[in-house]
Amino acid sequence: MRIVALLILLMSTLTASASSTPDLQPAQLERQIDEKGAKDVAAALFANKSSWSALTKNVRAGKSEWIDAAVRLKSGTDGGASSELQDALFVALENNPRHVLQVAAPTVPVGVLCSGRSDPLPTARAALSELDRIQKSVARVHDNDLAERQKDCLGALEVAKANTKRFFKD
Repeated sequence: MRIVALLILLMSTLTASASSTPDLQPAQLERQIDEKGAKDVAAALFANKSSWSALTKNVRAGKSEWIDAAVRLKSGTDGGASSELQDALFVALENNPRHVLQVAAPTVPVGVLCSGRSDPLPTARAALSELDRIQKSVARVHDNDLAERQKDCLGALEVAKANTKRFFKD
């Protein structure tokens, strides 16, 4: 019973700290992760819809500091939170492919990172268009240190296209 009470207190403290920061900043997230751990911070953020939305929006936009924070948070997530972070990192490939491949790929396998959203966009046209845009962005990366990851990502994107076509055909 004492453990349950302690967990409730910890979650309410984390939720309060996440909700009291409407202008959530990546450096602040990094400090919270250092202090409380990725699992507790991710749980508190996910429980606070506006903070979680701000995080995923900034990651999808390809902002490097947000991608860095998301990669650190990813290790503390499971289920829906993990899926949403992975989708945000996938979308970030369009806007900042070099940084995503450099920072996220060591944590999230390239084949997973570049395989598309866990839930595709509502139409085949939208989903395939997104895959094409991301594929073009990834193809424009010119970094010898990332060449293998880039090649693997482009291959995974081709597979994702075929799977998307198959998904919408049925």
